[in-house]
Amino acid sequence: MSCLTNISFVPLYFYFSFAFSMPQKVAIVHYWLTNMRGGERVLEALCELFPEAVIFTNVVNRKILPASIAKHEIRTTFIQKIPGSQRHYQKLLPLMPIALEQLDLSEFDLVISNESGPAKGVITRSDALHVCYCFSPMRYLWDMYPEYLKTSNFLIRLFMVPCFHYLRLWDVSTANRVDNFLTISHAVKARVKRWWKRDSEVLYPPIDLDRLEATSDDGFVSPFGDEPYYVYLGALVPYKRVDLAVEGCRTLGKNLLVIGNGSEFKKLNEFSGNKIKFITNADDKLVKQALSNAKALLFPGEEDFGIVVLEAMACQTPVIAYRRGGAIDTVTEDTGLFFLKPTKESLAEAIAKFENIPENFWKKENFLEHVNKFSKENFKKQFLEVVLKQLEEKKNN
Repeated sequence: MSCLTNISFVPLYFYFSFAFSMPQKVAIVHYWLTNMRGGERVLEALCELFPEAVIFTNVVNRKILPASIAKHEIRTTFIQKIPGSQRHYQKLLPLMPIALEQLDLSEFDLVISNESGPAKGVITRSDALHVCYCFSPMRYLWDMYPEYLKTSNFLIRLFMVPCFHYLRLWDVSTANRVDNFLTISHAVKARVKRWWKRDSEVLYPPIDLDRLEATSDDGFVSPFGDEPYYVYLGALVPYKRVDLAVEGCRTLGKNLLVIGNGSEFKKLNEFSGNKIKFITNADDKLVKQALSNAKALLFPGEEDFGIVVLEAMACQTPVIAYRRGGAIDTVTEDTGLFFLKPTKESLAEAIAKFENIPENFWKKENFLEHVNKFSKENFKKQFLEVVLKQLEEKKNN
């Protein structure tokens, strides 16, 4: 199988209509800029939409930034000046509400906050439009709080309990500083409603189809030779439930290629052998080749969205996913199937069901049609529509 590409264009009338309604100055608030992951790919798309925008963030590592972001003016909070902040920024979370509220955004007509870490809590002009694109409310404050508390030592727990109580109060109160919420999936939309009591619209994040353009299999050597294999791609951390993928494949005697690294590697590597192989460092070319040649991608965790699912589909590779979280938005009956319980037995049952589906059931055109819904151009078009609508409503109120 080869990866798919597609070129689509935002209709020119959207750019013209936006140009006539264009705010004088635009600010984009991003929680922190220390690596390039899904949130930063969204930031890239927003930078393309608003080439003159000023970026605000708590801390930035300019060495890792692509040109599309680095060319923008970037202003930081006082967190940037704290020694070691680029490495230990998450430990400085309690200071971020104060840092964000000290930012002066009075010159900006449109403020866009990318919320995963704290970002939406900035203070804007009363007549400015504030749109928040929410990857998720901070889950370590909410539904994953017991897990974080359980895995922390006594001294950290002693500090965490009162600190996180304060952060939750701040997190809820600052939801009222936003005019319009956009969320990356229906799972996140439900969290925003439950914890912040705010309605939102779902706007799926973009995937970079150009990055997934067709790649030759030249030079690709499967660790399993000519034998078929399944693949897991992502961080090796507890909530990703990589253990289910490993145990499910071991139960059935299936080959599994695990691509990624993280805190669970040492534990999972104990299962390494003829049937379970690990690659801890893979470039884009190797990832695309591994996805293209796999029988299916295993997606065993509950995630906010899961861009890796669409990356696999762009390579015409079906997905076997846990039916919770963002996977419900991205996996269809034409592109994969679900398992219903977070157990190795349930995943093994889904793999066995998948094995009985003829390979010709999975059609190239179905993958292409589906992934194009998540293209960068489609994201930019829909984001513009929302901003134009909100600007018009604010103008008339």
